Amino acid sequence: MKSRKYIEIFAREAEEHLHLLRQGILALEKDGFGRDQVHVILRSAHTLKGSARMLDLGDLAQVAHKLEDLLKDLEEGERSLTPSLVDLLLVATDALEALIAQAHSGGEIEVNVDLVLEGLETGVLPEVPAARPSAAEEKKGGADTVRASVARLDQLINHLGEMLIVRRMFEER
Repeated sequence: MKSRKYIEIFAREAEEHLHLLRQGILALEKDGFGRDQVHVILRSAHTLKGSARMLDLGDLAQVAHKLEDLLKDLEEGERSLTPSLVDLLLVATDALEALIAQAHSGGEIEVNVDLVLEGLETGVLPEVPAARPSAAEEKKGGADTVRASVARLDQLINHLGEMLIVRRMFEER
């Protein structure tokens, strides 16, 4: 049931839920644990999960489901709000945004869903293994590589997702 029409509707609604997730997580980071705030973002994760399942967007539904589970644990006091948990929640939200942009544009956006799911399951952001350069890259001396912080990469992925959404809107008009 991946009709373009339904994907378009989903992407528009998902923007609002992503905004609520991000704002809620940032509020938790700033103000500390608040059961009502956790419940608001939990509902957004639940809605994204249900909508993604209806559209057969498996990876997106899985990430939203694990995010929802983690938020339930937080709401029920089974997990504590820590700075690393806030980072994990933000990374999961970024992954959801990228997966939504991928579904919307039909393009390829690389999200390591397994790492995000592992982090949401354990409550700890897993370390990304360093990629070994290929033989050709080693011969060049790594001249085509760039080092960037995780925060900068997150920012770039966010901008990419926004650009894909805007591009699609322009194409429709």
